Amino acid sequence: MSIEIYFDESNKLDKFTSMFSYYGVIALNHQSSRMLEAYKSKSGLRGELHFIDFDLSLLDYYLNIFKYSLDFIETNIYIVNNDYALNLGDRLNLSPLKIRNLLYMKIPERLVYGVLRTITDIQDVDIYIDEWDGYGNKNSEFFSEYNYTKFDSIISNSKINDNDKIKKCKSMIDNIYGHVQLPKTLKEQLNAQAIYRGLNYKVNKCTQVNSTDYIGLQIIDIILGIFSFLFEEKYLEMPRRIDENIINNLLNSPDIIDSEKELLESAYQKNDDKYDLILPIEDIKSRGKLKDLNKKLKIYDNNNIMKAELVYSILSDNKTLKKLLNLNIFIWPEDDSKDTNSTIGKTYISKYVSVFLNFKREFDNDNIKSIISFHNDSLTKIKYRFSDYRKVLNYPSRLGNLVKRYLTTLDISWMDMD
Repeated sequence: MSIEIYFDESNKLDKFTSMFSYYGVIALNHQSSRMLEAYKSKSGLRGELHFIDFDLSLLDYYLNIFKYSLDFIETNIYIVNNDYALNLGDRLNLSPLKIRNLLYMKIPERLVYGVLRTITDIQDVDIYIDEWDGYGNKNSEFFSEYNYTKFDSIISNSKINDNDKIKKCKSMIDNIYGHVQLPKTLKEQLNAQAIYRGLNYKVNKCTQVNSTDYIGLQIIDIILGIFSFLFEEKYLEMPRRIDENIINNLLNSPDIIDSEKELLESAYQKNDDKYDLILPIEDIKSRGKLKDLNKKLKIYDNNNIMKAELVYSILSDNKTLKKLLNLNIFIWPEDDSKDTNSTIGKTYISKYVSVFLNFKREFDNDNIKSIISFHNDSLTKIKYRFSDYRKVLNYPSRLGNLVKRYLTTLDISWMDMD
């Protein structure tokens, strides 16, 4: 049997943008992969599934394809506590980049091997890695055609003297030897494991590819995106731009204490009639405080409102939720709630799911109350245009499907769509 394995990661450790970094693989046989590709093609969705770029108008496409895929895939996920890893690196005098590269030497191999060792009838394995320069050469060869071309262009350049040619070539060689070269390393590690353990598989191909062309990479992107969204509580993030009158009202509100006003003033800077978020993305501590404050302010980013609707739609389906809770998820350093296989238990994941679902229900209820208050009499009577309901919630047209769900729940009809 031929197996395809797809590797991706989210929130790279040395970018200092999150509390955790996430690594994941999914595995499925060749026939299932073709079925999944055919299902997506039949759905009519032309673009790729990508969590960060999710648009609410594509909700049904994402839901149907994602739920369908869960029947075919084996999944392993590894979550690294970035503070722990960086502090350990400080004690060992290792740079964040060095730590990240060392993790590449261990985590992908552990994730892939964890899948392969449980399947007895595997023979051929192809591994696809989401394309990124930080992984090294696209394929498993050490000295690539691309590098050969670069060397040739240096050596044949008559405008460069010999000493400079030597320096440039040496710099290239140092870069190649100092690089993680993930495709080559991962392939060799896994084939060595197969021989050492006496397992019946062989990795034939390990290569970087563009996720646009591979549904497997798109599915693991969605899975990692969901867990990152939940674990980091990204749904609580405030918008990057806020209207001037909103900030002014907050700063003048008696309900906002001085320390909260100071946080807002340090986080946002006036720009014409708007306030722009100026907190550095790597200032995780201050951004965390801002998310905590937003539990009180309730001013949410529209992109995250859309993602929250996607995640809510997925988690609200009991069958899908059960499958997600049963995924193999490892965390480093290990957590006390791990089960006997060292995976973190359902209880650990469920607490993040519960917090989010409680948030989303309160969020939806607040919006529904606003619509009821606006309508103010018989809800079934047609009185307003659809855009009137959007304006009540101060939502742009791209959040129209969310407003439509509220109106459908309330059995409210409207005069026309936008």
